[in-house]
Amino acid sequence: MPNAPDGKPLSLGLRSEWSAARGLPLVQLRDATFFSNGRRLFPRTSWTILPGEHWAIFGPNGSGKSTLAKALWDGVLVVDGRVSYPLAESSSRNGPSPAELSPATYVRHVCFDDQRERVARYSRYLQGRYESLGGDEAPTAAEVLGVSRSDQGRAGGGRHPAPDLVALLGLQTVLDRRLPQLSNGEMRKLLIAEALQDGPRLLILEEPFQGLDGRSRRALSRLLSRITARGVTLVIVTARWRDIVPPVRRVLWVQDGVIAAQGLRRDFTRGGRPAPPGVLASIPPVELHAWPSLPVAEVRQLEGDILVQLRQVTVRFGATIILDRVSWRMREGENWALVGPNGSGKTTLLSLILADNPQAYANDVRVFGRQRGDGESIWEVKERLGHVSPEAQFHQPPGVTALDAICSGFFDSLGLFQGCTESQIRTAKDWAEALDLGNVVNRPFGSLSDGEKRLTLLARALVKNPRLLVLDEPCQGLDDEHRERVLRIVDHLGRQRRFSIIYVTHEQRELPPCIGHVLRLAHGRVKSFKTRRWVLSRR
Repeated sequence: MPNAPDGKPLSLGLRSEWSAARGLPLVQLRDATFFSNGRRLFPRTSWTILPGEHWAIFGPNGSGKSTLAKALWDGVLVVDGRVSYPLAESSSRNGPSPAELSPATYVRHVCFDDQRERVARYSRYLQGRYESLGGDEAPTAAEVLGVSRSDQGRAGGGRHPAPDLVALLGLQTVLDRRLPQLSNGEMRKLLIAEALQDGPRLLILEEPFQGLDGRSRRALSRLLSRITARGVTLVIVTARWRDIVPPVRRVLWVQDGVIAAQGLRRDFTRGGRPAPPGVLASIPPVELHAWPSLPVAEVRQLEGDILVQLRQVTVRFGATIILDRVSWRMREGENWALVGPNGSGKTTLLSLILADNPQAYANDVRVFGRQRGDGESIWEVKERLGHVSPEAQFHQPPGVTALDAICSGFFDSLGLFQGCTESQIRTAKDWAEALDLGNVVNRPFGSLSDGEKRLTLLARALVKNPRLLVLDEPCQGLDDEHRERVLRIVDHLGRQRRFSIIYVTHEQRELPPCIGHVLRLAHGRVKSFKTRRWVLSRR
């Protein structure tokens, strides 16, 4: 049995009734066809997952990966064929009731939608996250996991191994925080720990490394190795080849709603790049679509004016200090990267600039030369700002189309509540074409893949020609081709000096060349100011 960080055995609370039928499949698809978002997907698909056989569902954005993942836990309509759970069905005949071994308990699934649901439950609009942080409606991380501070010196001994998981995922410092206070990466780790609480037999993780810093990635990789050694079967759903980590050895390659190929991971690698035989011998170079151009008179002449200035800024909620005496200045024409580990305060710093956090009024925060609270409304600030973030994706209202979501950028609204001019619609469509979204603009935003949603939000941020463009993990959830497209467009725009850019990422390899300066945070404090060249020289 693997050990927890303190050297004691790692407890995962697996159900003893499963061990007697170890050779039976966990999930079996037999000539199954599924229906999702008005389409029939994966026609007559057969696939078997045996205990201890760890899989990756891999494919580009919009290929149908999430639909196939949902099929494994009875989360999508089956129109032909059958999805069965032979191991659970056999175990139920030998003792436990079928209710105890339903897909809801037999299989656990963690995805981006889980985060969206949690965020929306406790902050129903974007700024609500910061306005509600001091309240007591949302549970703390400790309450979600059912642990307390006193548990941290003790390894889990029964069906509730949360102390072990907390230590392995580095969640000790966030136990007292309420859910809206958690960063994107911290929330992802919390949901994974919660999913493991009752010892699932099959764990499905969609983009589990999304939003995690390097240390958290390594910790999660170690945890996955330990839980699979303990008997959990793992399925990773991802658009990034490097996120197919050991012990995953089998790959299901998905394209256009069908299984294009399947086999061992080593059989899909040629020259260090994924290329299944007969499906994708090489990845073609990305061809950039033409992007909308501005009249010469509208291209700004940047003169080095101060865009953003923070002086000794401190943000706290109760006893928790999120930002601690942060000072920073950004001039027009500069492009900055904002980096730091999960929970270092990056998103909170952005919320002050974006006029989303009311604690800006209690601090010396100046944006476009105006101090917050001197009479300028948040809408006057926002009309000169473009913004992309995971939170903006959470709060898109149901039923809005991709085109409506893009057009809402003209009004800084989440959802489109007023008509657009013909010129605005034309500009929105131009940006959709530039980001390769022309074929999805009329589809509901909620039906898009995570990658398509992120590109839609980028188009939304660009339509009004902002003075400052804030990109919070803009490549999160994107496959290689879409990531390259976004980075090349951001770099082109940054070099063209259309606007200044603040770019947040955990991946140094994703820093566009136009980024010249790096602000690094750690534990809510400024750790360093560096040039991009210095940072890359230390990789």
